[in-house]
Amino acid sequence: MEPDSGRKKSLFERLQHCDPRYLYIFFFIIVFSFILLIEYVKLPIPILPSKHTKNLYNTIESLPNDKIVFVDSDWSIDMRAEHRGQFKSVLEHIMKRKLKFAMISWVGNIQGQKNGLDTIAEVGQEYGYVYGEDYVVFPVQAPAGGALIQAIARDVIGTIGTDINGTPLDDFEKLPIMKNFRNIYDVSLIFSCAYDWTRVQWLGFINGVYGTPYAIAVATITTSTAYPFLDSKQMCGMLAGATGGAEYEELLKMDNDKRFSRNMVGVLSMAVCYILLVILLGNLSYYFSLWKQRRAGVE
Repeated sequence: MEPDSGRKKSLFERLQHCDPRYLYIFFFIIVFSFILLIEYVKLPIPILPSKHTKNLYNTIESLPNDKIVFVDSDWSIDMRAEHRGQFKSVLEHIMKRKLKFAMISWVGNIQGQKNGLDTIAEVGQEYGYVYGEDYVVFPVQAPAGGALIQAIARDVIGTIGTDINGTPLDDFEKLPIMKNFRNIYDVSLIFSCAYDWTRVQWLGFINGVYGTPYAIAVATITTSTAYPFLDSKQMCGMLAGATGGAEYEELLKMDNDKRFSRNMVGVLSMAVCYILLVILLGNLSYYFSLWKQRRAGVE
């Protein structure tokens, strides 16, 4: 029998031999409890908007009312957790400012149009937006090559032809919004919501040629490629993942029941805190065991 076999083990020693299943059980309990606290107790969660989120907000605040915001809805349902809050909050800001907008989507991600339409229907009802007068939706377009984007920039009506309902874009009686939307010079901002912003070359063929302000809302994992263009001011703002959506909701001072990203970010924050705590305790228990071994060796 070992000399210290009857000795009561310390917390750090027990952690060294902890059954991993308990870690997952505690993880589930903590995250589920936090979901309940946010949903029913309305636990306040501090959110500090980043510089890039503030830049997008300030850009939309300063947009003129006589131009169009070009919205690119290129997000799929599997990225709803990150993109829905981003898209909804920016759309709410556009409508809050009574800005007119046009939405476009691409064949490469056919879900982008439906997701955009669903969000427009939800937010537009509150602000009384009327189709054809306050906004227009274009049909899903072919793969977004440079030639197509440049053609749209020069002649929107001639290149796209009809709206989503098949109405000719030059039918100004049914689509009065198109009277003042002929080319890229009638656009005040291009806002792209997509998993990977590089798939559609708005930056090179529009911002780089015409200087039209360009902002993005992307998945967290794809943000790294955008920072050089944010630093050079080629992009006027970025929402990074669900956190970016929550930050924008905070800037808009949206009611809690209307927010989508905020609650999600709170739960993610708690999950990350738990993981960091487990890592910290694991390292402490490991170094404690090393310290005991060295001390025993000395004795």
